[in-house]
Amino acid sequence: MRRPRCTACSSTAPRPPWRSTSRPTGWSATTRATASTGWSSATTTSPRSAPGPSATCPPSKRYGLVEDEWALLLAGRGSVDRVLGLLRSLAAETDLSVWQRIVGVLGGLDRVGGDAHHEALAARVRALLGPALRALGTTKAAGEPERTTALRATLFEASARIGDDAEQLEVARGHFTALGADPAAVDADLADAVVRVVAAHADQEVWDELRERAAAARTPQDRLRHQGALADSSDPALVRRFCELVLTDEVRTQDGLFLLRRALANRHATAEVWAFVEDHWDELSTRFPSASVPRLVDGIRGVGDRELAARITAFLAEHPVPQGAKVISQHVERMWVTVALADRVPAELAAALA
Repeated sequence: MRRPRCTACSSTAPRPPWRSTSRPTGWSATTRATASTGWSSATTTSPRSAPGPSATCPPSKRYGLVEDEWALLLAGRGSVDRVLGLLRSLAAETDLSVWQRIVGVLGGLDRVGGDAHHEALAARVRALLGPALRALGTTKAAGEPERTTALRATLFEASARIGDDAEQLEVARGHFTALGADPAAVDADLADAVVRVVAAHADQEVWDELRERAAAARTPQDRLRHQGALADSSDPALVRRFCELVLTDEVRTQDGLFLLRRALANRHATAEVWAFVEDHWDELSTRFPSASVPRLVDGIRGVGDRELAARITAFLAEHPVPQGAKVISQHVERMWVTVALADRVPAELAAALA
């Protein structure tokens, strides 16, 4: 098989046939394939080992390598072993965008890999992210570039949430306490990450504290930071309580479906949130603009349970949204890509992490 060569380095990477050399910002290979063909057009077959980039390969190419390996895995043409091998080769990465893509891939593997493989994957995540996070230090330095500040927050959150890093979880709790007394106690990027980390591990007491902070927030950004985090708890009962809040005046109408989408994307509570959507569909459709319903349905894209996916597909077919029919169809198609991925990944992940 002939594989395109990165012109900036010595690596050759199998690129899906939909890959564009002049991709607009924000238009990924994954988006293109899903929107047009649902991956059925993928014909590339990948070697067992993914090539790592050379030292001269620019960030845009390194980002593309990660994106393409994930796209190949989604298309059923790659492997978990290849993906993890490529990520290991990027352990010394320093670019924010590349790390964000790496973290996105790790989060995707964690989601479809299931609880049975979470602990082993978490250990791999800690080993991969730990050195880079330690190199950045724990606090923002004077005159530090904004992308460095954002990178620290990205690695910190991933280490704590995907990697279950006990040290970072403790740091998050400390920052959360400090933010309660002073909203400017840490930089905004880190504050967002801290709140999400704490919310993901929230019990009833912490969840209530998040809700109180949202109500007392001095800025719209701080209110949304805490209110949105109510959807992130790993306790389905607390996420269900948040869903009920969306239908009250406590949550602004313009934020409601965006936040409910966040709850729907929470893998610990997806089934419970979808049941809420089904039970309150008429109210959701009248309380919020129908044109914004596709924003809510976007949350199904990460569903990997086949039975739930069939139920969602049937419900949406019976309750069409004319203003968003095409977009919702794309969300459903992408959901079934995830289902197929969830069928394959657990066994591959077990072998790769053994």
